[in-house]
Amino acid sequence: MIDLGDYARKAFKFMIIGAIGALVNWALLYFFVEYLNVWYLTAEIVATIIVFGVNFNGNILIKNIKIGKNAPKMASPPEIMKAENPAEPQKVTSANN
Repeated sequence: MIDLGDYARKAFKFMIIGAIGALVNWALLYFFVEYLNVWYLTAEIVATIIVFGVNFNGNILIKNIKIGKNAPKMASPPEIMKAENPAEPQKVTSANN
């Protein structure tokens, strides 16, 4: 069964990114037409292409941010330094030694 709380949270995040994209689109269109004197259809095409990237990256960013109880714990620098380095070759020990 779908957790409606989780569904509503995801839908809200998606709508926020969409609203930000609409505002960026409006601002770019206004800037191109009023300040750069670009024809409005050309300005809209360019603004739409830019907003595709803004929305795509915004949705990826929002999807990967975890807040609350499920957020991963950040490791302190000493813990990171103690971790095994995967780039270092592992020592091979045989059972016959």
